[in-house]
Amino acid sequence: MVIKNEFSRLLALDQLHQKPMERTIKANSDEMNLLAKRFDLFKISKLEAKLSVGYTAQRDLEIKGHLVADFQQKNVKTLQPIAKAVNKEFVVTFVKERDHTIDNIEEDSLELLNNWVIDGELDIGEIVVQEFSDEVDLYPGIED
Repeated sequence: MVIKNEFSRLLALDQLHQKPMERTIKANSDEMNLLAKRFDLFKISKLEAKLSVGYTAQRDLEIKGHLVADFQQKNVKTLQPIAKAVNKEFVVTFVKERDHTIDNIEEDSLELLNNWVIDGELDIGEIVVQEFSDEVDLYPGIED
């Protein structure tokens, strides 16, 4: 069973050359509605990212991005909407195999390339969704 991502933007890896490829991707209203269901949100009114996709000197695949999103979550105490905004920079590095000798890269930002590539294509939309999901509060309305 193949699960289709709600915000899928495929990038053929054979299109990448020496220079990084720039992409701007935006979710449409249907995609935002599906993602709101996935994350149990009232709504997502904006989800977009500017991406630079290229290879590092070590031939690892690196995605640098700027994510902007507006959404509403349910307050877990009152069940009322809470407006949230995301404006963040991120970097994800995809390696061909785990190598514990990689310097200057946080382990959390490393991903195995084979886990993300299907038929030579990388879903950069789902990468943006994963970065967005990091910003969704699990218990909105409860202060730390």
